[in-house]
Amino acid sequence: MNGMGIIVATKMVEDLQEYKPGNDRIIYTSIRVVIQNLSITKVYVRTSKVSEVETEQFYQQLQEVVSENARRNVLLVTGDFNSTVRNQIFRSIKG
Repeated sequence: MNGMGIIVATKMVEDLQEYKPGNDRIIYTSIRVVIQNLSITKVYVRTSKVSEVETEQFYQQLQEVVSENARRNVLLVTGDFNSTVRNQIFRSIKG
């Protein structure tokens, strides 16, 4: 079974504005903060074992979620993008 989740502190539950699971790899949540809503989009990108078509569909769906919500809220996109930098050395990259 696949799925995404976001843990919200009990004291913030009343500030939860919106919750939309996009699919088993994208979840969108909007939380009211002091000035405006904070939109959190959490993602999980599968590794290279998926087809290029599936990868393109995922990023298209992510773009739709971002485009729909970036206009009205502060947007934070976080998660596991399963990216690699191959054998190159990047001293400024952490993670």
